[in-house]
Amino acid sequence: MSERLVTIETARVYRYGGRRYLSRSGAYYAAAREKFWLECGCEYGDAITPPVVCDDHRKGTADAEIRKLAKELSTIDAARGPRTGGDGE
Repeated sequence: MSERLVTIETARVYRYGGRRYLSRSGAYYAAAREKFWLECGCEYGDAITPPVVCDDHRKGTADAEIRKLAKELSTIDAARGPRTGGDGE
């Protein structure tokens, strides 16, 4: 067995929120999920207060809303023009 099991190769990565994603759609989904959770109104509650669940999570439509928001964010970002990463950005 003379072949290496693990090889090194360069790949394009997409960054959002300090993390790296292998697909553009994954990065936009993460951005949309974060934005959705900040605006959704769900609360975890504690030992005394029960949790509060927003309508989107109660109805099971949260994932569809996040995907819709991810598509909108991608469209807005595409209108801004191409960006490349690198040193100093």
